[in-house]
Amino acid sequence: MWYPILLTALTAYLLGNLNGAVCMSTLLEKDDVRNHGSGNAGLTNFLRSYGGWKTLLVVLIDMGKILGHEQDTAWLAEEVEMLTALINDKLWSEEDAFYYDMWRTGLSGVKSIGAYWTLLADIVPAERLPRLIAHLENPAEFKRPHRVPTLSADHPEYNEHGDYWRGSVWAPTNYMVLKGLERVGYHDLAHEIACNTLDNVVKVFLETDTVWENYSSEHVRPGNPAKTDFVIDKTSL
Repeated sequence: MWYPILLTALTAYLLGNLNGAVCMSTLLEKDDVRNHGSGNAGLTNFLRSYGGWKTLLVVLIDMGKILGHEQDTAWLAEEVEMLTALINDKLWSEEDAFYYDMWRTGLSGVKSIGAYWTLLADIVPAERLPRLIAHLENPAEFKRPHRVPTLSADHPEYNEHGDYWRGSVWAPTNYMVLKGLERVGYHDLAHEIACNTLDNVVKVFLETDTVWENYSSEHVRPGNPAKTDFVIDKTSL
């Protein structure tokens, strides 16, 4: 009777002494978070050193420890590695230098702003970064008068007035692009896009006396359609 109790206690002790920040930096970065920043193996130092999504893993692992469910979070690091490999192997088009959604018939071929979540996740191989980011600098694609439209301007369904996800500019997706660019070291481009966004939003605000859910990528006006009744939390980003 005592053997299962002893085994459970020993397992709980060993798992309880695992540090989420050290484990994740070792597994994902082949590094030790204690070699960076403040030298602490804490959440704040991990966030500064490795970025947001990996910090979420540390939070989940630490939550598992507190709640006594360490075994339920052990798979997270393997899941990240599997998804990273899957995205880079299956969703990347070498010809177009872009990450596409996967349809039943293959890659969609639709260049959407969603591809740039890969920057924020920090899963883009270094040799692919310049070509992927070049699309943001191409006037025929994402470098429109108001950056960054949700759909590339060279797509036949692109709408200069927005039509929601067919070309509108949204604060949350722009924020994602900015933080992703910062994450991979493209600070000048992030600053350029941020200034462009702020300039356009302010101009529309001066004309309409409000902020909007989304904006036209071609004109200094709200997107069509766009709402104003619940968007402070989005556009204030």
